[in-house]
Amino acid sequence: MITKQQFTDAVLFEIGIIKHLFTKIPANGFDYKPTEKQRTTTELLQYLAGTGAASVKAIHASDKNVYMEERKKTDSITPDQFLAAMDQQAEIIKQVMNEMTDEELAMPLDLWGMGTAYPKSLVLLQMVLESFVAYKMQLFLYIKSSGNTEINTSNLWQGRDGSM
Repeated sequence: MITKQQFTDAVLFEIGIIKHLFTKIPANGFDYKPTEKQRTTTELLQYLAGTGAASVKAIHASDKNVYMEERKKTDSITPDQFLAAMDQQAEIIKQVMNEMTDEELAMPLDLWGMGTAYPKSLVLLQMVLESFVAYKMQLFLYIKSSGNTEINTSNLWQGRDGSM
């Protein structure tokens, strides 16, 4: 069982890695799109810039509509605004997590109406931490595919240059 602080620290670590990966996007890589039906790198950045904060707010409010409204707020950010947006998201996540009590984290939640409720703590793990881990991998692959073949697993898992 991890603590609320350990969860928050893990999320902030992932945000740091995502910010590091952002610095590795080739200048021509922001419009990269692996296939027609996938996001561009810029669209992926817009999603990453808001999904964590939107998720914690929605889980705290027990309202999926909060997620939908909050997520839209980063749909128009530019690459130049990305790092500041990630910093703002980190602050929101820290604030909301600080507001949540252990009792609230134990409360069952079926945010998407799927018929099964899980403790809010588990929903947070799945919607925030797991999403950042998955989408940072997608960003890493976009960066490699758009021309930066120098990055490696140290960039992806540790958020730093070098070899493992």
